[in-house]
Amino acid sequence: MSLYRVEAIILKARNFGEADKILTLFTREHGKVEAVARGVRKIKSKNRGSVQPFSRSSIMLYKGKNLDTVTQCDLLEGFPGLRNDLDLLAYAGYLAELTDLMLPERERNEEIYVLLLTTFHLLAHSRALSASDSPGSGDIELIARQFEVRLLSLTGYQPQLENCVFCNNALHEGELRFSPGLGGILCSGCKSNDLQAPLIGRGTIAIWKYLTKINLRNLNRLRLGAQERAQLEAIIHCYIENILERRVKTMDFVKGLKRLTPTDDAG
Repeated sequence: MSLYRVEAIILKARNFGEADKILTLFTREHGKVEAVARGVRKIKSKNRGSVQPFSRSSIMLYKGKNLDTVTQCDLLEGFPGLRNDLDLLAYAGYLAELTDLMLPERERNEEIYVLLLTTFHLLAHSRALSASDSPGSGDIELIARQFEVRLLSLTGYQPQLENCVFCNNALHEGELRFSPGLGGILCSGCKSNDLQAPLIGRGTIAIWKYLTKINLRNLNRLRLGAQERAQLEAIIHCYIENILERRVKTMDFVKGLKRLTPTDDAG
């Protein structure tokens, strides 16, 4: 069929021509799709508000040779909570860019779609949650860490955390290191196989494994110290960059904001 309807999260929108935008859509039905939205930069465009980044919309698409074309767009959720807070906007941008970079085009993955949608909901309500009686629920760093860990698992990049990735022996006594290139933990006897591999604490490993299992909405049960937070973030980001073979631009922006507001690290 030339016409088809999708439910989609807009990951990215870039200007095209005088009044158009090219959208990167993460659809529930067909995975990641590129489409052109004609005339949406015009003030009077009825679709203008439905194609903003991080929105969830019901979209009618016309199948094209190179790019599909948006013929109708109805806003389902605009997530205003993400747009009125610079920190939340930065995190949303990072998660959207990461999703875009990690996923191939037109490969359906409803689990990742639901993961991203749920994460946007949590971020959008995180300020209210952090002020509630559920400490940890509004922890935007922790929300991002679980998204990263779950995304790695769902895209087939779950690292080896149970045994040494090189010798496959149990992780007994001695210092442990995480090798992004080898994709897992190195025991003390195998650390020479990656001399650049950073140290990783056993507590950090336990948190990583816990994040792959816990429901996103139960993050308030987890308490992390500053050292564990810093180590977990650094190692996950190093691993992601190794997989992508590039830096995630919005990740640098998020880190810059954190340096400006160090007291907000816990959300």
